[in-house]
Amino acid sequence: MTYFNKQPEKPLPYLAIPLFLMEAPHKEMSCEAKLLYGLLLRRVNLSRKSGWLDDCGRVFQHYTIAEVCKSLCCCKQKALDTLRELEQADLLERRNQGLGKPAKLLLKQPTLSCQTGTERSIYEDILDRDIVS
Repeated sequence: MTYFNKQPEKPLPYLAIPLFLMEAPHKEMSCEAKLLYGLLLRRVNLSRKSGWLDDCGRVFQHYTIAEVCKSLCCCKQKALDTLRELEQADLLERRNQGLGKPAKLLLKQPTLSCQTGTERSIYEDILDRDIVS
């Protein structure tokens, strides 16, 4: 281990956890669910580049229960509970394919309804507040 110093280092790989997960109504979600959302979010661009789109043009990905267990260092039941927590928060949709195939996971991002009736990403709202602050 070394300390950070004045010399720029090679950037460390990191995982982005969106700020909206720290605010209501997602504030009460478990840390595992927030971490899993970040892990799934990281894979969205890769899935998009690979052309993994459903019939409606939504990006999907495959992330097996075993992969969730390995990523979160947890047992199967905890992995299932964490996926279910994301579904209940309406941040994830799982589509079972049957025949032993992994489910298709469709990650969602929250939107805000503006007074004009249009929707905008909650990311835009958080960025606007950070800029104004």
